[in-house]
Amino acid sequence: MSRLNRPSNSALPLRRADVEWIELDGEAVVHDPRTGGLHRLNVSAAAVWAACDGSSTVDEIVGAMRDSFAGRDDAIAHDVHEALRRLRREGLLDVRRSDHSPTERSAPSADDSAADGARPGSPAD
Repeated sequence: MSRLNRPSNSALPLRRADVEWIELDGEAVVHDPRTGGLHRLNVSAAAVWAACDGSSTVDEIVGAMRDSFAGRDDAIAHDVHEALRRLRREGLLDVRRSDHSPTERSAPSADDSAADGARPGSPAD
């Protein structure tokens, strides 16, 4: 994945307000009313999703996941970035800059379409 497609570490990921979700046994099911799509998130991806409230930076989300999950710091950071990238690709997240500039939605990139298969910490459709 290109670093250009990652939100900056100071970005503020925000769940789209119209997206419905429910947490079940630590996992989550997310419904996009615009597309009718359902997305199943594993435990770590659900934790990332829940943290995307627009008040926590990417760095803060990574730190919270390091506190909550066992694993190498670099692997956890990678999985958080992968989960955020996939959620953005599905159009479920907006990302604001921490300087409170207008919300931006990223467009899918060539890197996004090349990354198939779920990894720990990524949404599993």
